[in-house]
Amino acid sequence: MFRSALSENTLSFFSNMKRIYEIKKSANSNERKKCVKIQIRILNALLSKEKKIDNKLLKELGKHFKDEKEMKILADLKKINRTQEKILAASLFEELKKIKERIAEYKENLIAQRDADSQDVHELMNAEMNILNTLRKFLDEASKIKEKIEANINRVKKIEYKQWFRHLINGVAWINVHRQFSVIVEGLENIPEKGPVIIAPRHFHGQVDGSLFLSIIPRHTFFLRAVDWVDNSDIKLQRLIFSRAGEIPVNRPHMPKRQDKYPNGSPKSATKRVIDALILGQAVLVFPESRSNIDIRSTEEIRRDIVMDIQPGIFLFAQRAQEITGMKIPIIPVGTIYPDKDDKKIIEVNFGKPFYFPLHADKESFNEYCNKLRNKIVELSKER
Repeated sequence: MFRSALSENTLSFFSNMKRIYEIKKSANSNERKKCVKIQIRILNALLSKEKKIDNKLLKELGKHFKDEKEMKILADLKKINRTQEKILAASLFEELKKIKERIAEYKENLIAQRDADSQDVHELMNAEMNILNTLRKFLDEASKIKEKIEANINRVKKIEYKQWFRHLINGVAWINVHRQFSVIVEGLENIPEKGPVIIAPRHFHGQVDGSLFLSIIPRHTFFLRAVDWVDNSDIKLQRLIFSRAGEIPVNRPHMPKRQDKYPNGSPKSATKRVIDALILGQAVLVFPESRSNIDIRSTEEIRRDIVMDIQPGIFLFAQRAQEITGMKIPIIPVGTIYPDKDDKKIIEVNFGKPFYFPLHADKESFNEYCNKLRNKIVELSKER
């Protein structure tokens, strides 16, 4: 009886647990303990798969999906590669966290049943069924995980990056920066390990800043990159390199267009890709000033002490992504201090504490938060 309950692979996680629960209710003390051991074994098998990658947990729990549309979602999940799975799992971080909390509570209950006296077992069993029903209800109704998976599978295919190539690019960026400068970094712990985040650094040096941040940010980061300045001779090579490293190209509205070479570089397309990345729980780097102090193509006088006006687009990204996910998206201000003498050769990078843009904001709020972000960057860019 116990063996059949464990070995029927066609049964879902929930069906297995509920069936064993029904057996356990009418069993004697010794048989009840056997049931509990089987349940713990099933739960441990599920959790061991979850350790490999969060998304495996959803696939296992998702085996109770029955209709054709839901089975198609599961089939699509099995086709996506490991990197895409990680991105997809990041987009479901809040749901996964809640599910894992309930499963941890479930496991504690089963362990308590295994070790409890007979008089306490029935109370624990009643609590067990409540936990299981809450978990199933959460998956079936409250979180709408199935719909979110389906929407995010399409997004994840559009922003896929090659992980090995990303590490290569980061290595090249590190060499490019450190052969010229020593870098001192503070506040890196303010960047969350998981979940969506917008990193908003000062844009001081047009040729160094990109490599600088690629080399020091510890998690994969998509970055909004202006491409209207790229020379024709460099376009194919740069597209090949940066598209695989997480670039989101954009033609700035006030600059000459590069639609022929970067067909996906319109502001509308770039905005969609930034928001998709945030929805999928990714980090996105945006230079909120939209231009740099030091630009080899500019004849303007260099002002090292100036942080330029913040453009409101960065808050539009946050607002739209928050509307879709229902999550607050942290914005990390970053200050940089470049050497003002050739012999100093030290760059200081200071990551500030996160702050949040309100979900519902009017035009005045955008102006207020632009000033707020600029003030934070100015403060982080001062000599200590």
